[in-house]
Amino acid sequence: MLPIYICEDNENQLAHLKKIISDIIMIEDMDASIVCVTFSPYQLLSYLSEHRTPSLYFLDVNLNTAMDGFSLAQEIRKHDPRGFIVFITAYDELSHLAFKYKVEAMDYILKSSREELSSRMRECILKALELYTLPTNTVQKAIALKIDGRIISIKLSDIYCIETSAEAHKIRIYKRNGYTELFYSLKNIVKLLDESFFQCHKSCIINLTHVKEVNKKKCLVILENGKVCPVATRIVKALASELNMSLP
Repeated sequence: MLPIYICEDNENQLAHLKKIISDIIMIEDMDASIVCVTFSPYQLLSYLSEHRTPSLYFLDVNLNTAMDGFSLAQEIRKHDPRGFIVFITAYDELSHLAFKYKVEAMDYILKSSREELSSRMRECILKALELYTLPTNTVQKAIALKIDGRIISIKLSDIYCIETSAEAHKIRIYKRNGYTELFYSLKNIVKLLDESFFQCHKSCIINLTHVKEVNKKKCLVILENGKVCPVATRIVKALASELNMSLP
């Protein structure tokens, strides 16, 4: 899930931005959530210091405090170097300062047109979600998958194993909080995974970081959540090598 922050000093504008984002997330069933809505840049930073994860930030430039939107963005970068920052303002003449402050802003949106504001914010959320779920995202690796017409993201570290389902052309992804079943193939999903995953059987891919035990005699692997997965006989030694295990 992509966390979203909003910081705007005008009460009506703040409510308007929150509604735009909420509507976009709901209508398009996005895997994103507004986690902080505030007038104060200091309150945003306080929340961020306790919830460090790559996020999307919509920031007003003029916050009527000692810290403006650009200075706030610089502070955000200290906590979230790979987050996505979008400036929203009524003053187009200040746009060049986004580059001066070197905060790698995703966009600079003017408030003048409500229709364009909504459209541009939607584009920013979609782009942030796309980048957030790239396999090359080294901050927090995740995969984006389409399920029942909606796109969800799953952190790789939360996946224990992936196996073929009893239902044809489906796979089941076992996670920390249960499992997700969807139309996909192991052959295609393995392309989205990183080096922490290992295909131990034609019907199963495991996350090596969650392996608890390998039973060579029974050709089984036991994961930390108690899930038992089959291991092809010819692959047992290779699996042990990947885990730096010595098998009897």
